[in-house]
Amino acid sequence: MAEFAWKNELGVANAILDTQHRQLITLVNRVELAIRTKDKSLLQALITQLLEAVTIHFQTEEKIAQAIKLPFAEHQLLHAYVIGELLTMVNDSAILIAHWSESAAECCSFFLSEWFYEHLAEDVKILKPVLALYPYDYDAEFA
Repeated sequence: MAEFAWKNELGVANAILDTQHRQLITLVNRVELAIRTKDKSLLQALITQLLEAVTIHFQTEEKIAQAIKLPFAEHQLLHAYVIGELLTMVNDSAILIAHWSESAAECCSFFLSEWFYEHLAEDVKILKPVLALYPYDYDAEFA
C-alpha cells in the first residue's frame, strides 16, 4: 500500500476531527511500515494504539454528529464493524508475530488501506457539508 498523506480535501471542516484524521494517518502508515518491514517488535503495540485512537475518534465523531443533529445511525454501524475488525487484528497480530504469514499480513494491510480510505471519503461526504456551517473549532463538548 502507498503511504497515506494528508490533503486539504480530506478535511471535514472541523479542527478536532481533522487533527484526529491526521493522527490516524500517521498510525496507519506506521502499522503499514511495520508490516512491510516485518517489524514484529512494534506491530502489536501499533495495532493496539490504532484501535485506541480509532475508538476515541469514532466516539468524537458520534458526539459531534449527535450535537449537530446529523443522522448517523448507519455510519455508527460501520464504526462498530471497524472496531470489531481492529479487535480481531489485535488478537491476530500475536499470531502473526509468532508465525509470520505473508497472506495474513496482506489481509491486514488491505483492510487498513481500504477501510481508512473509505472512512475519510465518507466523512468528507457526510460530515463536511454540515460541519462547514459551524466554526472550524466547533467542539460538541462545549456546545
